[in-house]
Amino acid sequence: MSIRKHGYFQRPDGVRLHYTVQGKGHPLLLLHGLAVNADLNWRYCGWLRILARRYQVITLDLRGHGRSSKPLQAGQYGLEMVQDVAALLDHLQVDKFHLAGYSLGGFITLKVCALYPQRVARAALLASGWVDPADAVLFKNLDQWADDFLNGAPYRSILTVFGDTGGLPNHLETWVEYQFVRKLNDRRTLYALAKSLHALAVDHAELARLTTPLCLIIGENDPLLGAAQKLQQQIGSMDFHILERSGHTGLGCRKKAVKLLGEWFAGV
Repeated sequence: MSIRKHGYFQRPDGVRLHYTVQGKGHPLLLLHGLAVNADLNWRYCGWLRILARRYQVITLDLRGHGRSSKPLQAGQYGLEMVQDVAALLDHLQVDKFHLAGYSLGGFITLKVCALYPQRVARAALLASGWVDPADAVLFKNLDQWADDFLNGAPYRSILTVFGDTGGLPNHLETWVEYQFVRKLNDRRTLYALAKSLHALAVDHAELARLTTPLCLIIGENDPLLGAAQKLQQQIGSMDFHILERSGHTGLGCRKKAVKLLGEWFAGV
């Protein structure tokens, strides 16, 4: 088994970010979802062990998560999370890399492809999709979710914001999300992050300029399925997979999803 190395680096705004490196081969950076961390998203479900057989796998605890700093200002999230990716690869002296993101990590991945197309060889979105930055209703609902969450209103899944496109999360997924959000995170941190998410949206002009080969893997019961299908409509050449009997969090436990991801980056 390859050795997993841990490290930290610091951004100009004082945020300190934790990362790991494991395996040999073409660099592959994995970005986790909201309210979890790199270990929960990639290590405990076996993705890291499998992918490290073929790639030099890099994981990052996104700012606000895991062992990285947790700023409380919305201005320290948004595009800063995208720039963290480029800064990490500069720190590791990696020029070109593969990139995969789960849920929130998928939205960051798409924005990275839009802003740093020359650096991403191939990219994959898991349990994620695309939202139109002109969708005022969606972002109003997202802001309302953040306000309710900060003020201690009865908890509702953040996935309900996207419910009109892909359905609503089931009770189990809402309970799992609740445990992650409440037990692993500071309410003020997630509030600041949620208030900045509009900055991650990729507009039509950016989509039209995308040159990075893309793959999207999502469960048929994921509330973000509609957002995924919207991206497919915008990018007809995208490799698109809908897995049966999978929801938003459940996709992370599907061996088929790991297999598809590995094959995509291998060019199979």
